[in-house]
Amino acid sequence: MELATTQSVLMQIQPTIQRFARMLASVLQLEVEIVDENLCRVAGTGAYGKFLGRQLSGNSRLLRHVLETKTEKVVTQSRFDPLCEGCDSKENCREKAFLGTPVILQDRCVGVISLIAVTHEQQEHISDNLREFSDYVRHISTIFVSKLLEDQGPGDNISKIFATMIDNMDQGVLVVDDENRVQFVNQTALKTLGVVQNNIIGKPIRFRPLTFESNFTHGHMQHIVSWDDKSELIIGQLA
Repeated sequence: MELATTQSVLMQIQPTIQRFARMLASVLQLEVEIVDENLCRVAGTGAYGKFLGRQLSGNSRLLRHVLETKTEKVVTQSRFDPLCEGCDSKENCREKAFLGTPVILQDRCVGVISLIAVTHEQQEHISDNLREFSDYVRHISTIFVSKLLEDQGPGDNISKIFATMIDNMDQGVLVVDDENRVQFVNQTALKTLGVVQNNIIGKPIRFRPLTFESNFTHGHMQHIVSWDDKSELIIGQLA
């Protein structure tokens, strides 16, 4: 990898994009990689969370294709896609499936948001939910552009962006601050907890894992969630 020489529009808001990447990975149970128009890694999770700020030097054919064509690229059987022919990493590629979505700003592709499967379970997960994941990532791409880039006010729009993302998730999501006070909550979570928004926003909340009844499917576990004098048993993941 090489250091990028100029800072792209996505790299200028890198901390925020990294937060999105972690949230995406947690909710979708896939690895996430986001690169800019220079093939510089802006954000990522798992093995793709390394070398942030550096330009990819290899195994970037799929990302380059999305950047050049400004179109989505789907691969559900890696190594068998025509773009994989001739790749030096083909035989040792750890990626089993790929979904790459362009980030378009004023008719220019300024980056790619990609979902990556590195296990057979994740590969099936992408194949079974391809349309939903595609629509979801496309929506997030639109948020990046409209709220962060065109408005030129990333700091002022963070709350709106997170609220929009959370409201569009099928899974219940709670976002807490460093003091475990609830900052954001979507309708699915409100329904699961049996509470209205005004009665939980700003409240300190406690999560107690029930390790003896763990459910490790997709990394989820049972937790007791408590606030005020209320407690609920949920199955989920802390991220």
